Amino acid sequence: MASRTVVGSQSDDRPLSPALDRLIASSVFSRQFQLSSNCAEYDRYWCDIVKALPADTDQALVLPDRVAVTEDILRLAAMLDARTVAVMPLSLCHEIARPFMTKSESLRLSTEDMNHWLNRYAMGKCLELPTLAGFCGWINVGLLRSIVADTDLVLAESSRKRGLSILLSDEAFVDDSACEASISVKGVLPKSLSEPLLDRHPYTALRHPLSQLNAQEKTPPALLSRGPGVILHISHSWGGGLGRWISDFCAAEDEHLHLVLKSVGSREAAAQALALHLGTAQVPLKQWTLSTPIQSTSLGSFEYREILTEIKNAFAVRGVIVSTLIGHSVDIYDIDAPMIQVLHDYYPWCPPLYATWSNPCDTCDSERLGRCLKENPSHQFFGDETWDWYVALREQFLKKVISRNLSVVAPSLSVKKRWQQLAPSLKDYPVTVIGHGLPEWELDAFAGHRWESPPGKRLHLVVLGVLSEHKGVETLQKLLPQLLEQYRVTLLGTGPDAPTFQKHPRLTVEKWYQLPDLPAKLKGLKPDLALLLSTVPETFSYTLSEVFAAGIPPVATRLGAFEDRIEDGVNGWLVSPSGDDLLSTLARLAGDRGAIASVRARLLATEQRSNYGMVRDYLKLIPVGDEISVRRPLCRSVVADLGVSLEEGEPSQKALFVRPGAAYRLALFQFLSYSHQKIQSSPKVSRVTRALLSAVLRIAMRLARP
Repeated sequence: MASRTVVGSQSDDRPLSPALDRLIASSVFSRQFQLSSNCAEYDRYWCDIVKALPADTDQALVLPDRVAVTEDILRLAAMLDARTVAVMPLSLCHEIARPFMTKSESLRLSTEDMNHWLNRYAMGKCLELPTLAGFCGWINVGLLRSIVADTDLVLAESSRKRGLSILLSDEAFVDDSACEASISVKGVLPKSLSEPLLDRHPYTALRHPLSQLNAQEKTPPALLSRGPGVILHISHSWGGGLGRWISDFCAAEDEHLHLVLKSVGSREAAAQALALHLGTAQVPLKQWTLSTPIQSTSLGSFEYREILTEIKNAFAVRGVIVSTLIGHSVDIYDIDAPMIQVLHDYYPWCPPLYATWSNPCDTCDSERLGRCLKENPSHQFFGDETWDWYVALREQFLKKVISRNLSVVAPSLSVKKRWQQLAPSLKDYPVTVIGHGLPEWELDAFAGHRWESPPGKRLHLVVLGVLSEHKGVETLQKLLPQLLEQYRVTLLGTGPDAPTFQKHPRLTVEKWYQLPDLPAKLKGLKPDLALLLSTVPETFSYTLSEVFAAGIPPVATRLGAFEDRIEDGVNGWLVSPSGDDLLSTLARLAGDRGAIASVRARLLATEQRSNYGMVRDYLKLIPVGDEISVRRPLCRSVVADLGVSLEEGEPSQKALFVRPGAAYRLALFQFLSYSHQKIQSSPKVSRVTRALLSAVLRIAMRLARP
């Protein structure tokens, strides 16, 4: 590690500014050095500093007395290398480094505000200069010391003769107006060098908005100053539990910006495009259409690598959380940033996702995998991929994880154990178990919707959530007639694809509910027990967390996370995955209401885990970045000109986003497609109206197809 020194001018016993104190106190510098230097003697300012520094100084940050500076200047140190002798920030005293259109403009914004605005408007590209521009900056002392020069002009020229570079960066600004020296390059540099910089300044696109914002004294939105960098989430666009987990994570963690790179595709081709979202915003910051779609997971993709490079160049990626490889490439593991692999399901080891074929799998070699892809009815994704593709994917996935020694997280102990059974290479690999958490608002809502549960004539059972094959719909259909003979049953939130159930006076079916309404709905229903009948091992189960928070004792299948999280008779009851003993268990509980009341009281007295606790556990696995590696949270190259407004501090939530330049026919077709999907999934549209509108929209889509 280079020895870094912060250099300040000697002052007349004035205390250092708080900003300078913070810089000196950071972990960046090994020492502080002060020397006498007169800004007015700008023709040999840098020469004098280099000569005065101790011989063992490698790199130095030079800050004259009374300069106004922020921690943003620390970013520039990362740009020093063996071919770069100096990196200078934007400043006021040098006409090349000036951030405004004219030298007559005085600074009206604070130094902090200027640096925050740079997080929006910086081009993120250094300029190579023929001169040392200003009085502040990082210098490579070892390189400069080897150059014999009496003036700064000769020092710069000699550096260039050696093939060394002097850079100006728009990633930091300092207010050096106290130096009281305005430096011009006219008559100092040859016209061939000075005129392009003065007449066609590469930062003109930056100077225009900064001049206007400075004149208006406009305060930047909070978003531009938030966080030391970005956490990049790797996700698909299917929503579900994974989408909810990322949303909860972003809501509970505000020290960083959160970007979500989603694969956008179908069950046949997992990624026809990739979309980059700012947190949970619906409108993407940017979207890339892939010329070659990714069917399942790419084993290496030039297009994908180019997208990652663009993201890395535009954002300060502080850490990466890989939640799925569906629609992505194993190239993600080559990104140079701390990374966490989360085992939300069993992909990519198991293409059907659930590692279940008739029964939960605890082993799967290549021969079994080949048969599974042909015979397992649960295999519904990426049907064109062959077994040998997935064998190669398994090998690459494990090689990347193990060679990088990635932090691997499982949401429950059963997931950890089954992964280590399925993938022998992970048998002794450390896997951290971090359970999910519910948002604070939801926990508060459940706490505010408690109810008394006096024993009724019949037990009231609730089945919460979408009814699908792996959620136990066949078990429910088989047992429902017998259940209704003895109990009241409410099916809440069954979803659009649930089967139709015969009407019965003790059966209530609601296909939809909004999550914020759930606590009040459950309070209105006052169920005695919740049935969780999944036939595949749940990796965590948000539904179980919700019934815990509501104080509803669960009766769940003895699988996966249910078995991890439910202690039979203590906080719920477990039954066989087939449901054969469900009726007998319910009959026993119907005759022992005290057991139900005891479990309910225990659940209501137990503090449930929040998403804040979950996030704290995850952040422990991401090393704290030093100030040198921290870069801007946002960059003009991604945000500007994309129809995204940050003026209010959050992305614009437009109802319709049309890429500039897109053909009208394409925009019309995609709008009609969206309308068709919306009609199909809307609970407010009657069946007859839905059928009529769907037919009309399908005709319109055929006519508008590009």
